[in-house]
Amino acid sequence: MLPPLDYERREIQVPTSCIALAAQALIQQGVSVYWREDSLSALIQLGARGASDRAAILLVEMSLASQPEELKSWLEMCWRLPSHRRELLQVRG
Repeated sequence: MLPPLDYERREIQVPTSCIALAAQALIQQGVSVYWREDSLSALIQLGARGASDRAAILLVEMSLASQPEELKSWLEMCWRLPSHRRELLQVRG
């Protein structure tokens, strides 16, 4: 028997007027979405398997943000963060 998969339901933060556009963009990227006229959420897997879904969600949220100056400062702050080198995981078989 396969172990159950862990999923996260995440609300997508876009202006109400852009919900349909955001839903279409996410569906084209292969993200599972649930949307109504007033809300949009996505169902993504936790961990590495959901990384592409989370990246697609972030891209859509940034593209449709109602406060581009705040987004720009957040991205500049992220750019200035020091990098942290992580050791590669050792997979034992």
